[in-house]
Amino acid sequence: MKTSTTFKGAPKPYGATGHFNESRRHALQAKGIKTGHLADPLPAPAPKPVMPEKPKFNEPIYEGDTTRFPISDKIEIFANSRKMRNGFNHYARLYINGQEDVETKIHYINRTWESYHFQSVIRQAVSKSKSLSDAEKQMAFAYIDKDWTSSRK
Repeated sequence: MKTSTTFKGAPKPYGATGHFNESRRHALQAKGIKTGHLADPLPAPAPKPVMPEKPKFNEPIYEGDTTRFPISDKIEIFANSRKMRNGFNHYARLYINGQEDVETKIHYINRTWESYHFQSVIRQAVSKSKSLSDAEKQMAFAYIDKDWTSSRK
């Protein structure tokens, strides 16, 4: 068998592959321990947890001076504003299955502090509605709380 020296000068036997002592490898295999390419592959990584899908909302539709918020197939809100001599008003009309349910108005003197136009007035319309179930109101509030400023063209 060929030998080499370690960094301390001791003889070091090479196996058939020239990398390590083959007799040690065979001793491990005799005990049932697989080595080298015979070893078991690494276990597959655990699958990533499945996150629930975020609800997909329809973006607001800007039609002239009116903005339509299609919250769902059943619920839709039309909002617009009107200048007044001492400020301006925001109006919202909530429709359920095409039938008007609630109309709301908020008067502003200077400006609003909303994330996007009509956020407060459409929230008020949903809150005021007696025809919507709690689940429908919760879904509508999730729609209202979304920041729509990036979708405006």
